[in-house]
Amino acid sequence: MGPSTVQSLAILWLLSENTERTEFYREVPGLPLVEERDTGSAEKHYAVQMGSLRFIIRYGHDVPNQQRPAGRDSIELCFTVTDMERFLQHVREMKLAPLHPPTPFRRTVFTTLRDPDGRLVQIMAPWKE
Repeated sequence: MGPSTVQSLAILWLLSENTERTEFYREVPGLPLVEERDTGSAEKHYAVQMGSLRFIIRYGHDVPNQQRPAGRDSIELCFTVTDMERFLQHVREMKLAPLHPPTPFRRTVFTTLRDPDGRLVQIMAPWKE
């Protein structure tokens, strides 16, 4: 009998030293994060269900018997939007600056931001020819 294969990604955890800094994810990509607290945990976390994926921002030291890696996390997120120009207008209104202008890639166009913990966050839209 062969190994079981992965069917889908179920949870994406972002480990943060300050889970209160969820405004970036609420205001920039517009995620409706809700405050939660697990039984037995002293720390709050923030979560949203996105289809079959649960997106959670939780305290970095809330993982038992593990040390959080030093430096930036190696995770990069990519969210999709329907209209890049509208999204960039929203970003300008928030006084944020993308790391680069919209760049074509395959059948999309994307730009990149940094969240408050320094992670790369890409925003992608379908490429309009």
